[in-house]
Parts: sequence; C-alpha cells; structure tokens
Amino acid sequence: MGMACDASGGLLATSGADGKVRVWDVDGGFCTHHFEGHKGVVTSIMFHPDPNQLQMRSGLP
Repeated sequence: MGMACDASGGLLATSGADGKVRVWDVDGGFCTHHFEGHKGVVTSIMFHPDPNQLQMRSGLP
C-alpha cells in the first residue's frame, strides 16, 4: 500500500493491507525491522526527519 525511502537512500519502508510495516536494507536486500499490530491497512508511510522514526497512516480512524 505504501513505500518510502529514507534521505540516504539506504533504507526502504513498506506498508501493506496486512497491517504490517517493514524496513528494508536496500543494498543488502533484507528486512531490518518488522512492525505489526496495526488494526487495519497501513495506507501510507514516510520517514520522519529524525532518522530513528517512521510516520504511518492507518485506514481506520
């Protein structure tokens, strides 16, 4: 559902209809972080200016 690259281009975050968010190492091709437990579809994602944070939007209020 959503995809974003960090400012360095080294990380890619993806979000999906399954309510899961994953952060990927672009060069290595592996998942570095896996977040789950959202109550619905995560429709969008973006890296926060603080490199240690992500912002996510769920399809549920």
